[in-house]
Amino acid sequence: MEVYRMNKDVRKVVKRNIWVLELMFFFIETMYCIFYLVEIQINYSFPCDPDSCSKGMLPSWIVVNRTAIHYIWLISISTLRLGLTAINAMLTDNPLKFLAAPRTLLNICTALPFLILSRFEIGQYVRCFLFIHQLKLVLMMKNKWSPIKFSEFTERFIYLVGNIWTLLFFGVAAFNYSESEFPGEKRSTVGSSTSSNNKLSLMDTFYFICITITTVGYAPQTIPGQVVIILLIISGITIVPGLVTDMQESLKMQQSGAGSYNPGRNPFIVICGLFNDTTRTIRVVRSILTRDKTENTTVVLLSRENLHPITKYALKKSKYKNRVFHIQGSGLVVEDLNRAQLKKAKGAIILANLSTTNPRLEDEHNTLRAWAFSDYEQKIPLFVETLLPDTSIFQESINGGTICINEFQQTYLAYNCLYRGVNLIQKFRKHIDFTEPWQLQYADGLQNEIFVCKMNPVFVGKPFAEVTSYLLKEFQIILFALDVYIAEKQSHHVVLNPGLHYSLKEGDQLIFIAPQYSDVLAACELTEVEYLRSKVDKSEVPDIEPLSPDITVPRINSSKSFDEYAKDYPPEAHRAKVPLCLLLRQPPTSLDSVLLDNANCLENHVLLISCNFQVFRFICTLRSAHLTVSELKPILIMCPRPPNHKEFNRLRNFPKVFFIVGTGNRRSDLTKAGVLTADRIVLMNLSQRSIEEKYSDEDDPFGDTSAMSMIINHRMISNLILHLCTVNGLRKQIITDLTHESNVKFISYPGKDKASQLKNGSEKAQSDYENDQLLDFEASSLCYISVPGDMVNKQFGFLFQTLTEIHGIVPIGILRSEDEKLKNPLPFVYTNPPWSLLLMQNDLVYVLANPLTIK
Repeated sequence: MEVYRMNKDVRKVVKRNIWVLELMFFFIETMYCIFYLVEIQINYSFPCDPDSCSKGMLPSWIVVNRTAIHYIWLISISTLRLGLTAINAMLTDNPLKFLAAPRTLLNICTALPFLILSRFEIGQYVRCFLFIHQLKLVLMMKNKWSPIKFSEFTERFIYLVGNIWTLLFFGVAAFNYSESEFPGEKRSTVGSSTSSNNKLSLMDTFYFICITITTVGYAPQTIPGQVVIILLIISGITIVPGLVTDMQESLKMQQSGAGSYNPGRNPFIVICGLFNDTTRTIRVVRSILTRDKTENTTVVLLSRENLHPITKYALKKSKYKNRVFHIQGSGLVVEDLNRAQLKKAKGAIILANLSTTNPRLEDEHNTLRAWAFSDYEQKIPLFVETLLPDTSIFQESINGGTICINEFQQTYLAYNCLYRGVNLIQKFRKHIDFTEPWQLQYADGLQNEIFVCKMNPVFVGKPFAEVTSYLLKEFQIILFALDVYIAEKQSHHVVLNPGLHYSLKEGDQLIFIAPQYSDVLAACELTEVEYLRSKVDKSEVPDIEPLSPDITVPRINSSKSFDEYAKDYPPEAHRAKVPLCLLLRQPPTSLDSVLLDNANCLENHVLLISCNFQVFRFICTLRSAHLTVSELKPILIMCPRPPNHKEFNRLRNFPKVFFIVGTGNRRSDLTKAGVLTADRIVLMNLSQRSIEEKYSDEDDPFGDTSAMSMIINHRMISNLILHLCTVNGLRKQIITDLTHESNVKFISYPGKDKASQLKNGSEKAQSDYENDQLLDFEASSLCYISVPGDMVNKQFGFLFQTLTEIHGIVPIGILRSEDEKLKNPLPFVYTNPPWSLLLMQNDLVYVLANPLTIK
């Protein structure tokens, strides 16, 4: 029994590596064909006398001149061929059936004569008729050798070429033998006079076959030769046209997206969606393909419809044209998922159709696609884009994540209200057209991206703060977060700045802000010897004298926290999607208590001008539990109508949230809403449609139906607000949301250069994202602090080291104010500044920190 089990295990192992045997058969078949062609040329160049070679024992038509080395090679490969056949027979479940198969019998009949003739003295000169059709099996080897993958068109092309060469090989072998060994008229060979030598050279034979198939350029001299030519012409006419037609049909299917993707060694990502928006498609493809410069990742686009001609042309002309494939099919059909090779994909993304007129229906369809993807392959990481916040709860079972455009947009707007310029901390783009010093700093910050890599064993057990400081000094990368596995929940969770006392664990994944992936790769591949050597080298060069641990970290607009509000999750909210919030212990029961006639009682409030009340995620962020009293500014929502019962119940639990009826394009309503006393003015959802209706028709040049009305309303409202503020000698920050960044060009700011507005970016937030790992605001306490007095005119790296190793605070960027030395007319954000950057007195430092550590 043990022997049987052992043999069974051995057979399993060998079967998994059966391609090795197939590769050896490929070599054997190729060598047989080459040796047969060599025999043809040897017999022409060195003809032998049949009587002297076979000693009169064999007829002339079976005698061939074969060298000793040639003969030894044939015996060797014949022995190898029989051995491989025997191994295959032992590995099959039914050896007798395998041995009786036609292919096996042909292999034996081809190889066995050489072994038998080796026992005879005249065996070297006996002709063995090799079965030439084996060449076709060699060329179709990919059907038996699993590591080779081809597209359907490539497969058809190989099949066509294989059949053509098989016909030519058949013709050369059979025609040469028929014309050389059988009696007929004497001929003059090419380039020579008439001779008694009736044999043809290899080149002559090949030439005669080619011109005979293509034209009627040669007439065989023997009856067997005539039969061969007739059969050859009939076979070519019968086989080749059909194969050419199949190849053309496969090419048309592949170009139309109806083919299938055959993955190679490089990883690939499947993206399912509608790709009529050329700009968005190119942006998504480029963001994925530029993430990792070391891997030639490919993208497979899966869509129900064929690509838009403009999108197809743009992809064809881009530098990624050989790394993007399109397949027309449905994400709900298993056959289409098979054609996209979803099981072998590195990951999958389901994009929402931003141009839909029914976002809820679009989200429901994408939910079905997500379930279909998960049922088809549960292990594949899947990321789904949704349009509405309340549909993401149905996608919790997938192995990946859900990104809601509206929630993400509202989060950015809210954080930009709290900390100016936060939207540019995550907005990484490359700009190379800057010339001013401040523009070069800004461009340097824009070149950073977010990368994720596995834990380096060198860092296991070391404090997070120590490793973060070391990585910035050595590699100019910021370790700001971890992907930690929580055993109680049996899931992974992103933790931003786990704290001063957290030690890195083996299962953690590191999340970096870095200018390029090679820097992250160098840190992740750092060896223990290199780490210790760098630590020793740095210890020999003393740093600047460290500051006292009692240094205070001043937080902007900070004050002590309060206990009059409860800290909990909002009712009816999905806890995985919102932060811990400050809530009223006794929320109002009627709308009249929070519906104001005017805002005379409010000061330094956030004025939110909107056409609807789809602002739940925005309010959640402005009421995060880590905020201080001074950051908890009153929120006044101005809308053309009062909230209904459902909308009021959803927002009434938040403290200091008030409502007022009015529109932003009326001066009286703005004055009534306290526009002159407001601290921030936010323009959101400026179309008259609700969030479920604010997406466009496909032909809208602005990218969404509400874009035109939103831009017009924004210009009217912002100009009116700026006029009121200018008359009263005030300057207000206006924040707005845009679906497409390209629409910024339609927004004007009186008295400012439009190019400066686009470079500044601190007065807008948008739903444009290009990174697969998003900044998790829900798990963070993001704020900015002023530069301590003792740190002015000192290096940023010194501040970084002090904050991380002493206070457990991770800086991630700087907001530089207007400065005459830098000549920057507007504030700008500098993400991941270099170690040697000198800090200025007016700089504000963005940090990830526990609110209790900031005074």
